Amino acid sequence: MGRTARSSGAEPRRVWRRPARAEQVSDLRRQVGEFVTASGLLSPSRVDDLKLALSEALTNALVHGYRGGGEGELVVSVSAEDRVEMTIEDAGVGMTPHPDSPGLRMGLALIAMLGDSLDVRPLHPSGTEIRVVFDPSG
Repeated sequence: MGRTARSSGAEPRRVWRRPARAEQVSDLRRQVGEFVTASGLLSPSRVDDLKLALSEALTNALVHGYRGGGEGELVVSVSAEDRVEMTIEDAGVGMTPHPDSPGLRMGLALIAMLGDSLDVRPLHPSGTEIRVVFDPSG
């Protein structure tokens, strides 16, 4: 089980900005996982849950927000103080209907199951923000 106190000297917040390309997903997943692991807040299985939720959110941004090829950026920010809060932002077309979308349409449901809370909101002028919270006791 993860500790409930942060390691002394560890930074409590980190932001990653990457081009909206599929090859960025695995690198972001690894870097965010390392950051959260270093915080000591979550157990290894909860870090795995967080990394899976991140992969789903980033894939949603690429497939739906940027429709598999738009220009833009993926922004991931993580705060790890008393709990882990992860925010994924894109500047894509937002959550608009996409009837020919690939996949099973279960990404957000899976993210909600993995985290302790989920908030999805539109960004202006375009894009989507997904915020997922992971409590150490979760």
